[in-house]
Amino acid sequence: MKSLYYRRIAVLLLASAALGICLSAVTGEDTTGEEPKLKPRGGAFDRLWNKQSRAKYFIRPGVLPEKTPQRPAKTDVRPLDHVSLPADFQKHKTLLIAGGVLSRKCPGVLPSVVAAVSGRLDVVVLVANKDDRRRVEAELTEAKLPADAVRFLKVPVDTMWVRDYGPIFVKDAEGRSLAVDTEYQISRRPSDNAIPPPVAKYFNTRLDTAELLLEGGNLLSNGRGLCLTTTTINRNIARGLDAADVVRLLRKHFGSVQTAFLEPLDGEHSGHVDVFACFTAPDTVVVGSYEKDADPRNAAILDRNAQRLSRLVTPHGKLRVVRIPMGNNEDGRFRTYTNGIFANGIFLLPRYEKSSTVADRRAAATFSRLLPTSKIVRIDCEQLIQHDGALRCISGYVP
Repeated sequence: MKSLYYRRIAVLLLASAALGICLSAVTGEDTTGEEPKLKPRGGAFDRLWNKQSRAKYFIRPGVLPEKTPQRPAKTDVRPLDHVSLPADFQKHKTLLIAGGVLSRKCPGVLPSVVAAVSGRLDVVVLVANKDDRRRVEAELTEAKLPADAVRFLKVPVDTMWVRDYGPIFVKDAEGRSLAVDTEYQISRRPSDNAIPPPVAKYFNTRLDTAELLLEGGNLLSNGRGLCLTTTTINRNIARGLDAADVVRLLRKHFGSVQTAFLEPLDGEHSGHVDVFACFTAPDTVVVGSYEKDADPRNAAILDRNAQRLSRLVTPHGKLRVVRIPMGNNEDGRFRTYTNGIFANGIFLLPRYEKSSTVADRRAAATFSRLLPTSKIVRIDCEQLIQHDGALRCISGYVP
């Protein structure tokens, strides 16, 4: 009996040791006093390994493509596939808005936008069903807008953020429009993810698929080959791409000859560049600013971003950086003045109830000075910002 007892004890000790070895392999716990040496094990282990170990390859703020000189020798540099991403301030034919969701959650915003851009460009409203269409039509009628003020496209949508999930329209060398479908991975929004193909079909445009995890809110263009994004794009490297792959895909699908990678705001959930920046001309970019006593961390982030951009030299000259105040963010809502809509001679500028009148006035004065031939129209975005977005977020351009 004693021998059987000791044999059982030995088996339990051996099993415990084996379990300890397995756990150390999974968690990285050091059982020997030496630095643990993890190895990829395939399946879920392999994905975890890759995600953890690729951090050293992340793109850092301000890093530009290695093969893109600060001062290119030629001014007619063309992207690999001869495509270009139009700037927001350039001419567009159509504005795309997810109207059904917008009308439900933020009543009054859609008719304000439609009224402001009327006669400047067409408006196509995405609606999921007949109820959504009737709701939008009722809003437009109440605002005394004509029945033909918008066109409708019936497609299921989950959210109003068409900028992020809709196709990003570029132009080829012949000036033809091309819709680019980037990867959009928010599992709770399956309908949003399916929007690009029907939209491309509606506009009779070829659809190009880019294997790049990127929302439209995190991409700005000056229309001349310079694109801005934030280091949130490192999600692609965590998924297995290299920094060179990211740069190559931005160049291939969007014509980005130069790319500036900026720091996202701290505490702002999207990490998008259009929350704090926008172009008003090929050589002029507006960058937000915070007072140091109001938000010291984000004040420093935006100062660094502005400094990085001020050092940029494009094929068309040095980039001019103009600072503009950010709105009040004490409640965790990042009120932005750069997240507006350009509409062929009109600029729709957000305004907010909780922003100081000084910030509002400075924003309006700055854009009036930078866009002297454009009419500045103020749109109340307090409802929108409660859902963490503003005007550019709810719109998409079709050139």
